[in-house]
Amino acid sequence: MSGNVAEVRRLIEAGADPNISSGYGMTPLHTASLRGYTEIVKLLLEADAKVNSKDFSDRTALILASQYGHTDIVKMLIDSRANLNSKTKSGATALNAALENDHIDIVRLLLDAGAKADNYTRLNLGMVYFYGNGVSQDYKEAAKWFHTASENGDAAAQANLGTMYLNGNGVPQDYREAEKWLRKAAKEGRTEAQANLGTMYLQGNGVPQNYKEAEKWLRKAAEKGISMAQANLGTMYLHGNGVPRDYKEAEKWFRKASEYGDALAQYMLGMIYAEGLGVAKDYIQAYMWLTLAIAGSADKQNQPLQKATDLRDSFVERMTLQQINEAEQRVKEKVELTKIYTLDDAVNSTEREFSRPVAISSPLPSYTEQARNARAQGIVVMQCIIRKDGTANSCRIIQELGYGLDESAINTIENKWRFKPGTYKGKPVDFLVNIETSYSIY
Repeated sequence: MSGNVAEVRRLIEAGADPNISSGYGMTPLHTASLRGYTEIVKLLLEADAKVNSKDFSDRTALILASQYGHTDIVKMLIDSRANLNSKTKSGATALNAALENDHIDIVRLLLDAGAKADNYTRLNLGMVYFYGNGVSQDYKEAAKWFHTASENGDAAAQANLGTMYLNGNGVPQDYREAEKWLRKAAKEGRTEAQANLGTMYLQGNGVPQNYKEAEKWLRKAAEKGISMAQANLGTMYLHGNGVPRDYKEAEKWFRKASEYGDALAQYMLGMIYAEGLGVAKDYIQAYMWLTLAIAGSADKQNQPLQKATDLRDSFVERMTLQQINEAEQRVKEKVELTKIYTLDDAVNSTEREFSRPVAISSPLPSYTEQARNARAQGIVVMQCIIRKDGTANSCRIIQELGYGLDESAINTIENKWRFKPGTYKGKPVDFLVNIETSYSIY
């Protein structure tokens, strides 16, 4: 079909069958809806084209128009009583197709017309409004969709909703509600929920302080690499809160979080060396970690980091000039060793000093059975470090999808993907990048 309206009109007037199909089951209405031929769709509907005819994949014209973002055609098909909830062989609806391709105006049209939203759709609509992807950021609207998905058992939505109640984003701050939803998500293995729930119990925020519960949830998140949980678990070992006081364990967890750049953990690690808690007193190590904590903070008025400055000042007079110089050199070496460049560095460079990492082997992550059963699809966004040797590690989820797909994506990227590393002045460097992996049931 070429999009020639006059030719289509002539064929219809000559008695051509508007429902003739190709070998793949595609009718003229399918093709016109896919390609965005609005006037031809109108002519075909007036000629009694079957609006709910399905192609070889059981896609209807409405699903195709929704997938490719043809809003006017979607309106016409809805007015012609298209089946809003028709599914492809893989279980996708027009609503799924529109949302997967960020056609939020079509999502709204379909919902207003009575299309049924499944949990996948509810979760992702919540994410759209929470982050303002293609729409104005609206925490209240995000909370509404997260709440509906949470009530229907979606763990990712429960984690998000619990965090919103914890922080008072889009909903009144309510620790009881936060604890309820975070606990549900934490039991399903959501690491961010485990970290937040453990911190609530550690600090007694809206719940009775309970070190046993705090240790249980913080450990789960810490072992998955969540630096906030690692720092808080280190604090528990440092003070003996709910666990035997163990400076060696405290130092271990503070060091793990410090390597991720957690400023609070770096301060605590500096304090351990300054005071000789379970380690030999070492002002050089203390000076290094405290300096990194101060330099790595975006908020220099933060109380623990002000303490870092005060603590460093308290012993620097007892250091020799040689020790201070050595400590400063270690800071410099640590910064150089752990320096991770970003795309902003490359963009803002006045010279062509940078080259970005490029994936040279990127097999698709596996689809989990849980996701297949839930017909889940969408995008997982991770932040990973592409190392000098072309491997990726330290991946963290920025935008979750759930159903085991986040873990599948991280496992694939860290163990199977390979990159041509980024370079600075011709030398390979570590690069922090965002990576998207897409799951589709089409």
